Amino acid sequence: MPADTVQLVTGSGTTRTARGYQLSRWPWVFFGGSVDTRSVATATGSLTYYGLDNSVIDVMRLGCYRDIVLAPQYADFD
Repeated sequence: MPADTVQLVTGSGTTRTARGYQLSRWPWVFFGGSVDTRSVATATGSLTYYGLDNSVIDVMRLGCYRDIVLAPQYADFD
């Protein structure tokens, strides 16, 4: 793996992709696997992020047909 490459899924197992195709503007969503902490060397230091390891549990990759927005959910309390 080159030093500046970010890989979301690693391991010796299987990553399954749903049938169909991904629209070019929308991201992939990954389910399954186990959480793996990765570190990538950069020109100014290093970057640590979380990825998925498919060595024990398969990872499923689904193409989105709509943009995903992560926003906080609020509830009203009395």
